[in-house]
Amino acid sequence: MKSASGFGAGLAAALGAVLIWGLQIPIGKQVLEQVDGYTLGLLRYVLAMVGFVAFLVWKEGWPAVSPAGHYRVLSVAGGIGIAGSVMLVFAGLSLTRPESAAIIGALQPAIAVLAQWLLQRRRPERFTLVCVAVAFFGVLLVVTRGGQALNANASITLEELAGNCLVFLGSIAWVTYSLSTGAISHWSSARISALTCLFGVVAATPVWLLAHGLGATYFPVEPDRVLIGKIAFLAIFGALVAIFLWNISLRRIGTLNSVLLSNLTPVVAFAVLAALGAQFSAIELVGAALVVGALAANNLHQRRVRARSLEG
Repeated sequence: MKSASGFGAGLAAALGAVLIWGLQIPIGKQVLEQVDGYTLGLLRYVLAMVGFVAFLVWKEGWPAVSPAGHYRVLSVAGGIGIAGSVMLVFAGLSLTRPESAAIIGALQPAIAVLAQWLLQRRRPERFTLVCVAVAFFGVLLVVTRGGQALNANASITLEELAGNCLVFLGSIAWVTYSLSTGAISHWSSARISALTCLFGVVAATPVWLLAHGLGATYFPVEPDRVLIGKIAFLAIFGALVAIFLWNISLRRIGTLNSVLLSNLTPVVAFAVLAALGAQFSAIELVGAALVVGALAANNLHQRRVRARSLEG
């Protein structure tokens, strides 16, 4: 049974990761005006990998860098969870609005529920399914602006649609990371972070090379300090610090609790975007509230069910 202090530390770690991820969406959108998503994703995790591996070697020694036979788990967590999620999300973010990307990312708890149903045959309760449906409906309200986007210029609508789909696939990839790392939960957070990131870079490199060969990559010849600082934030905080905190939360409070807390990400993102001057329609705010409210309601419901089962 997890101690209260351990649960509290896991909760704080999850909230810290969510805060960083909420900040990185508007910052990432700004960077993507000058750098492509493939390059940004690879740069982010190359820098993070160096930090993770260095910390792991310092803390546990070189033997800890060994996969210890967990090649399949690390290939899934690193290849799909790390490389897949970051490249898909950044590629999608370059095509769509940051508020849409943020609210789609909030679907991760709902995606996790459906994934556990599909892969682990754990059928959700009816209340949970209703909450999932409400959350998806809320996302539709935001990304379509209550249906208004469907009447916009076709090219703009198709571009945003493509971006939204990529972000959604990236969210699925990140849920894959959270679920797959359960098989190595006995490892330290430092080891999980370092090795999944290492495998992620190995998987992302050929993707970047292909994109580069197709002329889909770009980077300013003389990047200014502001751009470098934003990329450093996305790498050091968005990857290095956030992934480390996320892995702590997965080990301390579990996958479901961690993923459920991630629905606060759009709250942070919307607040930052509003501070930067973005204006949201009433229907967008209603949609965002439906997403966050539905997932929060499901979390409270599950906690009540768990409390009753413990009492019984």
